[in-house]
Amino acid sequence: MWITWKRVFRLTDDDAMDVLSGSIDVRELLPGDALDESSPLSVPDLRLLIDRLQIRSLSIKDKVRSYVLAHRDDFYDLFSRCSSASSSVEGLSNSLSDALGLLSDRPLDLEIEALVSEIRDKRRELVERREALEVVRTLSAIHSQLTLAREDLKGGRLVAAAEAIRNLRKGMIFGSEKDEGGGVDEPAVYGFLRKDWSECFDELQDVLAKNALSCVQYEPESSKLIVRSLSQIGDTQNVELRMVLEAMGIVKVLEYGLGKVADLVMKHVIVPSITNNALTILVEEHDNGSLEGRQAILYIDSSSELKEDKDGSFLYSRLRQIVNFVYRFICFQNADWMQCFGKLTWPRMSDLIIIHFLSKVCIRYYFLQEAVPDAASKVIGFQNIVKCSAEFETFLKEMKLIQSTDSNEEKLSHYAHNVEVHFASRKRNEILARSRSLLLQFDYDLLAVSDVGPNSSAYITDLLFQSDKCIVSKAVLDLMELVHGALKVCCIANLQH
Repeated sequence: MWITWKRVFRLTDDDAMDVLSGSIDVRELLPGDALDESSPLSVPDLRLLIDRLQIRSLSIKDKVRSYVLAHRDDFYDLFSRCSSASSSVEGLSNSLSDALGLLSDRPLDLEIEALVSEIRDKRRELVERREALEVVRTLSAIHSQLTLAREDLKGGRLVAAAEAIRNLRKGMIFGSEKDEGGGVDEPAVYGFLRKDWSECFDELQDVLAKNALSCVQYEPESSKLIVRSLSQIGDTQNVELRMVLEAMGIVKVLEYGLGKVADLVMKHVIVPSITNNALTILVEEHDNGSLEGRQAILYIDSSSELKEDKDGSFLYSRLRQIVNFVYRFICFQNADWMQCFGKLTWPRMSDLIIIHFLSKVCIRYYFLQEAVPDAASKVIGFQNIVKCSAEFETFLKEMKLIQSTDSNEEKLSHYAHNVEVHFASRKRNEILARSRSLLLQFDYDLLAVSDVGPNSSAYITDLLFQSDKCIVSKAVLDLMELVHGALKVCCIANLQH
């Protein structure tokens, strides 16, 4: 075995021992003449090197032994600590082994998962029971309120009953609202309560309408309209008319309840006042200091004397009295109630005024001079009728019967301002009717030219756009006279305007 002199042996030991702090160099153990870096070591050199290394090793061992003996207490303390640490690690290892054993023998994560699932189920069950309890409370409250509403209805407390019905309406789902809910299941008892509510609402609506008609009555024998402050029907008698109308407004059935009253007034008061010019309206108010004796009476007196009403002043005067009576004693000067009454009556009232006055289509009890003139020369005189109609509509706006912001409700003024259009329409219809009658006579015989003398013009007519004349039949002659008359009226109208 050959080793070069460059090989170095290093011994590792504690830093405190100086002998081990460095390294052993082979060149220090061999004689100087034996060093030849280019040639291998000889056997004697190797033996010498081994002997010297053994001597050096023994020296190192002696020094280490001396060092350990000198620091015996320190080494004892160190080994004691190591032993204690080893014992602690062993105890910790045993504890960890026991814990791992517990985990492997009893799967705690499964128990925790089962416990969490049970808690979730219990919480869901608690929420469902709370919701069910809330539903029961709601249904019980609705049933109690319906019961109270029926008691108020039977006791004549119509306003309180109407408020209860209105409040319950917010919690109910009807018609399209139910369809929009997406078909969500609901308790069957809820449907029964909804049906009960509907029956109670219908009953309230019927009672309100009957009470309103009980307060407003017409007596045909004496031709008078009586408005009482208190109703006089069934168990709900002695209910104020004002409270009845207020209850109607609360449940939004004012048009239904007031509609019957409007029909009554329209049929027995307004229509006769428009169609009969011989009527006179009288109003009496009776107030003895109590609600039972408070009432207002509108008398409709008929006389054989016909009043000449060229501009409609008498007609509009009667209607003013009627509207003012309704405003004071039926609607109690309430704008909303009066507008509802006007919505129910004004379309029919305006049509009747136009038919029986403005357009001069009279019926048997209504004899007036023609309101729409038959000749173009009377168009200017129609301005008084236009003025009276506009003043009447202004009065209706003050009484809130028609809306002041809606010009479409000014039907009388619109019709009166378009009198020339109506005149032309009537004239056209008359010309067409007379022309049709002439053409149906089939009188087309022409006279011989020899029978027509120089002074005869019975069958001679002027041409329309030429100065010549021509011989025509009797039917054509009458027709040409009709055409010439129409053109003459048009010329007169153009000159006046």
